[in-house]
Amino acid sequence: VKEKPFMPVAKAEVSFGYNKPICWFRFDLENQYGFPVQLVLSNNYNTFDKIDLFFRLGDTFQQKTIGDTVNYTTRELALRTLAMPIDLPARSQVQFYIKAQTTGNFYLPLQISTYHYFLTAGKQYENVLGIGYGVVVGLFFYHLFLLFLTREKVQFFYVLYVGCTLLFFASQQGSLFQFWPNSPQWNHLSFYSFILLALSSGLFFSRLFLNTKNSINLHKWMKYCAIFLAFFSVFHIFVPTALISITCSIFGIFLIISLFIISLKRYREGFSDAKLFIIAWGLLLIVVAAMIIMMNLGMGNIALAMLLAQ
Repeated sequence: VKEKPFMPVAKAEVSFGYNKPICWFRFDLENQYGFPVQLVLSNNYNTFDKIDLFFRLGDTFQQKTIGDTVNYTTRELALRTLAMPIDLPARSQVQFYIKAQTTGNFYLPLQISTYHYFLTAGKQYENVLGIGYGVVVGLFFYHLFLLFLTREKVQFFYVLYVGCTLLFFASQQGSLFQFWPNSPQWNHLSFYSFILLALSSGLFFSRLFLNTKNSINLHKWMKYCAIFLAFFSVFHIFVPTALISITCSIFGIFLIISLFIISLKRYREGFSDAKLFIIAWGLLLIVVAAMIIMMNLGMGNIALAMLLAQ
C-alpha cells in the first residue's frame, strides 16, 4: 500500500462533510519544563464515531480510544465530552498519530489544553448547557400541564415535539450515553431515531397548528410524511448509518423550508396565527443554514453555541 504524505491543516477545526469516512492526522507536542504536564485532547462534537490516538513514551507504545461507538465505561474521563488525558513527561517531545473515522458528518474540532484549563472552560460551558436544559424541560412540563387541562391534539404533539427535540439535543451533546454506558450501538443509532421522531412530531404539530385541513392534498401529504418519519425512526437500523446521516440532514432542511413556505401560504390565506409560526420557523431556518455554513468553514464552536441558544 502506498503511503500518502501528511498535509498541513489550514483551519483550526477539521470539517470534511460526508466525503471522508476515515482520516489520519499527525502532530508533535514538546514539554520544555522540568516537570510532567498533564494535557487533555478533546473533541466537543460528541457524535463522532471513533478517534484512536497512537503515541510512544520511551519504550512503551500506547493507544487511547474515544467515540460514541465505544463503551462509555472505558472512558478515562467520565464526561459527556469526548476527551482523553495525556501525560507529557518532563523535557520531552512526543509525536502523536490520530485515526479518526465516522459514518456521519466528518467534523473534528479537536483541542489540546491543560487539565486545569479544560476543567475550567468545561465548567462554564456546562453551566450554560444546564440553563438550556432547564428552559427546555420547563417548557416541556408547562405544556404537559396544559395538555392535561385542554386535552387538545395540538398540545399533545407539541409536547411530543419538545420531548423528542430535547432527547435529540441531549444525544448530540453526549449527555445520554451515561444512561446506557455499555450499549454503544444503541447510543449511536438512537441519535438518528431522536432526529426522525422530532421531525415527525414537529410535522404533526405543524399541520394542526397551521390548520391545513382546507388544503386536502397538503394535509394528507404532511400526515403521511410524518407517519413515514415515525416508522423510519425505528426501522432505520436496517439501513447503513452513512446513508441515514445524509438522509436526516436532507429531510431536516427540506422540512424546515417546506413548513416555512406552508406557513407563509396560510398567512396569505388569512390565517393570522401563522404569523407566530413564520417568525419562529424563519429564525430556525436562519440558524440551521448558518450552522451548516459555519461547520463547513471550520467555525463549529460558534455553530454549537447557536444550536444551544435555540
